[in-house]
Amino acid sequence: VGVETLLNDLDHSILLFSGSQTKQSAGNVSESQSYYFLIWKLLQWIRDGKAAPEAFQQEKTILHVCDRILENLIQLNITLEELFTEHISTEEFALDSFENLLFSICRFYELAQQYPSQVTIVGFGFKKERFVKYHAESIDYPVEQVEYISIEPKPQYTDQNKIRLYFEDLKLQEKK
Repeated sequence: VGVETLLNDLDHSILLFSGSQTKQSAGNVSESQSYYFLIWKLLQWIRDGKAAPEAFQQEKTILHVCDRILENLIQLNITLEELFTEHISTEEFALDSFENLLFSICRFYELAQQYPSQVTIVGFGFKKERFVKYHAESIDYPVEQVEYISIEPKPQYTDQNKIRLYFEDLKLQEKK
């Protein structure tokens, strides 16, 4: 979703993946780098006519989005390499959601030599209020200039009761 949103305003936007090293098992790869390299590699596989890894074969939606992204790149006359070197970057230091927002704004400034006039956040829907109401307000970023695109988590359960409990727990943990 982030890449598609970027392509809608490519001349005025930068896509930033935000997050520091959070998992010891990942070694020195940050959360932001893992997202950056994952989408880069997935688009590259599809562009080159290779089969996506088995984990993505079940996720037809992701594969369709990748196809749309590659079609848009052709229409925009931009290569995948140009997209990732000129329009997508990472922010490597954020340890929590507040820092994701604050440090991304700073990283944008570092890359563009100006502050963003609009911030679009792609994240789990249950985090929207946290980002818009609390984080943006606390740094005096105009809330009306923040767009939040909600992506809902997809638990692997098939039992409807487990799914209901999963989402209830997410809401409870978020309120805490």
